[in-house]
Amino acid sequence: ALPALRNRQLADRAPHELALEQAESPYAESLRRLRTTLALAGEARNITTGRSVLVTSSLTGEGRSATALGLAVLAAKGGARVLLIDADLRDPGLHEVLGVPNERGLSDYLAGAAELGEVTEFHLAHGLYVIPAGTRLEDPSALLARPVARDLMAAAASGFDLVVIDSSAVLPAPDALLLARHADQIVHVVASGQKRGPVLAALASLNGAGAALSGMVLNRADPKRIGEAGSVPFASGHVRLDRAEPPRRLPAGAG
Repeated sequence: ALPALRNRQLADRAPHELALEQAESPYAESLRRLRTTLALAGEARNITTGRSVLVTSSLTGEGRSATALGLAVLAAKGGARVLLIDADLRDPGLHEVLGVPNERGLSDYLAGAAELGEVTEFHLAHGLYVIPAGTRLEDPSALLARPVARDLMAAAASGFDLVVIDSSAVLPAPDALLLARHADQIVHVVASGQKRGPVLAALASLNGAGAALSGMVLNRADPKRIGEAGSVPFASGHVRLDRAEPPRRLPAGAG
């Protein structure tokens, strides 16, 4: 769970900037716990280097991009060689937060209009590599369905310790499902207060696509309500998380 951040805490900073400046804050510690949990899960599957982690959500506005950015920045801060890819080709925003150019990016590379080196930026302040979304095209799904997208993720994983892909949300478009097939790990971000229906529908879609779902991140959580009980507050009630049980596959019609 990632705790909710108030405006007075952020003070005009992005969440990842807060995590860097206040390394002992609950938010920073939660991001480090997420990074460690994913690393341990990868080791359990004999993926010790070159892991690709796709971060998605059920709907837009749940904090998916902030989570992906925070995960990538703190991993780079810890000494890992990190590549962050903005794969939200419909509504990209990482380039604005990081202050990198977006004239060319992922879409241009997938379309064959640019070489990989031409669309990869190094963010000196955060010490990580970034591929922005690039030119907006009419049919992002067609681009992401090309074999070159799969090849890119495989090649990137071989050159970096960690590749973080900020995908679009699952339910509005099929883009995340196309990418999820090629990622080693999937993180599903759920905003606190989200209803069960969209969450279950998105999980069923990921399951049907054969995604390697590693787990869910409850974003903007109230620490007082979560504690050690392991219950996740949704608007329609509580969903119990039993940490002793392995993830179960959802039936195709769930949600």
